[in-house]
Amino acid sequence: ALVTANRYGAGRAVYVALPARREILDPLLDAELARLGVAPGPQVPAGVMARALDDRHVLYLNLDAEPKPIAFHGKGTGVLADVRYDGGFTLGAYDAEVVAFE
Repeated sequence: ALVTANRYGAGRAVYVALPARREILDPLLDAELARLGVAPGPQVPAGVMARALDDRHVLYLNLDAEPKPIAFHGKGTGVLADVRYDGGFTLGAYDAEVVAFE
């Protein structure tokens, strides 16, 4: 593995050359995001991506061939599925959902 960092203007670029393995890449990215003060996104299982669209809406994308359990605190409504959720839901294989939280 090779890691180098360079300053460019007011920013910093980090170059990483390594096998794409989560046990190596995740701690590196977590440390860099913490250093930059970037708040972590919604917690989801492996194979699922989540992004807060605003203070009430979260987009969930399942990139896996298996359904995934999505857990959260509180209640919300599935914008795409038009279903009420209380504490979470199961996101189907290769499925997406936008949850509007109360």
